[in-house]
Amino acid sequence: GHTAIVVLLLEAGAKVDATQVEGVSALFTAAEMGHAAVVAVLLEAGAEVDLSTRKDGTRCTPMLVAAERGHVAVLAALLAAGAQVDKSRHDGQTPLVAAAMNGHEDVLTALLEAGANVNR
Repeated sequence: GHTAIVVLLLEAGAKVDATQVEGVSALFTAAEMGHAAVVAVLLEAGAEVDLSTRKDGTRCTPMLVAAERGHVAVLAALLAAGAQVDKSRHDGQTPLVAAAMNGHEDVLTALLEAGANVNR
């Protein structure tokens, strides 16, 4: 997770929502990889919780990729930071659908408890 490195970079003035060429932010990458401690540091530093990326031609949020990958601890941190539980990708897929499609029951349960719309 390289939490200490992220802290050093932020202390040196790195922009928390800076993106790579594809529009991928540090928060998105940490969520995708399941690095809950890094996600917490980035959120504490003011990262935009619902910032969409253009990765692979999609408009995907950290919440959606965490749900898709089954990272329930990351999902919990994003929800606590105010992430939109039903924010969808460019094609309409929501975090709830991503969790269901990938068999992540614990993530599905967390999303339902957070008020995810089952009809969206």
